[in-house]
Amino acid sequence: TIYLNGVADGTGTSTITSNDASLAVGASIAFSGADWKGNISCIQIYNRALSATEVMRNFNALKDRMGYVAPLIVTFLVVGGGGASAGGGGSNTGGAGAGGLRTSFGSTSGGNSSAEDDLTLLPGTSYTVTVGAGASGTAGINAAPTGSNSVFATITSFGGGNGGSGNIDNAGTHNGSIGSGGGGGRNFGQATSKGSGTTGQGSDGGLSGGFAGPHYIGGGGGGASQTGRVGRTQGGHGGDGLAVSITGTSVGYAGGGGGSVYNTTGAPVSSSGGFGGGGNGGKRNGVSPTAGGTNTGGGGGAPKPDNGESSANGGSGVVILRYPSSKTI
Repeated sequence: TIYLNGVADGTGTSTITSNDASLAVGASIAFSGADWKGNISCIQIYNRALSATEVMRNFNALKDRMGYVAPLIVTFLVVGGGGASAGGGGSNTGGAGAGGLRTSFGSTSGGNSSAEDDLTLLPGTSYTVTVGAGASGTAGINAAPTGSNSVFATITSFGGGNGGSGNIDNAGTHNGSIGSGGGGGRNFGQATSKGSGTTGQGSDGGLSGGFAGPHYIGGGGGGASQTGRVGRTQGGHGGDGLAVSITGTSVGYAGGGGGSVYNTTGAPVSSSGGFGGGGNGGKRNGVSPTAGGTNTGGGGGAPKPDNGESSANGGSGVVILRYPSSKTI
């Protein structure tokens, strides 16, 4: 059995025969160029196999002399930046998707997947940390930016998808992978496309209600735990995010942005952003959209449907690590 830092790491079978050949450690007598690359210290040879307890005892006795530092086990939350919607084009526009959410805290991660395993950080190793920016709102009617990715070590949470344009049926289009999908938006009728969330990070956006609304309401952006709502009479609300207590306090992250509301008579005041920092959608001749929450990865709200109106910014992402206040090395 091979032990690494006192813990069994692999097993195999070998036959040792008695002979009078020279003893070599870290090198091969029979083959040149097969030397061990590294340092070897504290060689001990036994005439029997040691138990796992004895191996651990030896490791604990010698580790301080060797300058050993135990790996650090950390719990993480990584949320990408929220997306933004296309600008107002005289019709319904979808709410923006939330940034992707990945966490090892609790039992649930983004997209209602199971929480991931904690990360093991090795001493002397550098790790990349990037907090994704939220997408900037725009008045452009045919395109909208996605949020930026957040990264820690091997964990990447994608930026949120954009909200679909009310000018053409390009609902939830995006470049590359997205955390949560943007909501649908279309000038005539019900949108036939919507942004799709990434498995393990977020949820799909909602379709536009189109004429069937009957108030021409854009679909809501997807959140970490819930798809965006279809733009119907009750509003194209953003999908809810996820409450995570990694800081010791329950905080909502990665809520989807609300879609726009075109008609005013009998229509809802606005489409609400999802729990977890999602921005509210704008309403024609009414309320303006609100931005996704800072450091939540919330999707930005869709603009007022009037020509030239800008959508709201997506919320910036966040990277949070939780580690023991003390540890035994």
